Amino acid sequence: MFIDTHLHTDIYESREETFDQALKTIAENRILVLSNSMDVNSYETTLRIAKRSGFVLPCFGIHPFAAFKYADKLNSLTDYLNQALVFGEIGLDHFCTHDSMRILAQQKVFELFLEIAEKQDKIVIVHLVGAEEKGLETIQSFSLKKVIVHGVVHGYGGSWETLREMADRGIHFSMKKLRKMFDLGIIFSLGGSGIMDNFRPVIPVNYWNVVQQIVKEVPDDLLLTETGGPCQTDPDAPPDSSMPTFIKDVIAKIAQIRRTSVEELLRLVTANFMNLIENDKRLATYISLMQSSVSNENDSWT
Repeated sequence: MFIDTHLHTDIYESREETFDQALKTIAENRILVLSNSMDVNSYETTLRIAKRSGFVLPCFGIHPFAAFKYADKLNSLTDYLNQALVFGEIGLDHFCTHDSMRILAQQKVFELFLEIAEKQDKIVIVHLVGAEEKGLETIQSFSLKKVIVHGVVHGYGGSWETLREMADRGIHFSMKKLRKMFDLGIIFSLGGSGIMDNFRPVIPVNYWNVVQQIVKEVPDDLLLTETGGPCQTDPDAPPDSSMPTFIKDVIAKIAQIRRTSVEELLRLVTANFMNLIENDKRLATYISLMQSSVSNENDSWT
């Protein structure tokens, strides 16, 4: 089984010509997808999709870009917070958001999700860009056991100009910041188009080297995989050109960087994800799915 901790399946639904193909691809390739949402509407769409595919695990989140819409009506989120199996994606983004009121709104919404996650022992999938120190400080203020932080380049709608600007401003997960996360047992989900060789010509050299080093150094027991998709398959492709099987390309590249086999990486990621969810009764259906997959000799890399 393949694990993709960051895919937005609701984007596929808006592409009528590829939606059925995407769901078929997920099932045929046995890709367990943590389908992150951006807001309430995105989550409701994701719930509908999850009813059609047992491989889609719906996650409820208010993305930092949408936080300002909900900061003054947090009570409207109560039912969603209580019913959700996993929270994602949530977090802080101070790179693309400069308005002080919107930054405060991000913090308010982020803290609400972390507070409920602490009470209900739920997994949280976190987006931190340009706010890594503040995000880590906020996470540390709660007693959380199941935190996944999205990887080094997980997408900005294919804006490589934005990535260059981020690199120029030094916005990335430095090893110092990462090691703080590792010390806390925070899991790091690696992937996104930005680690792929196709994108090397458009990524600043220093940033590329940092990304490659991070992929090498994430501890084995704190590693998961993601696509950040739908995303670009190459710099000239549409921003949402990838199909769910892009996770195979990502895994192959991560295995190459870490100098291991794809089979070993798959075993590692599967074990890590099972350790994360195995005692969560809310996720019993997905635990059973994974257990059946582990014993299924027909699972194929190709």
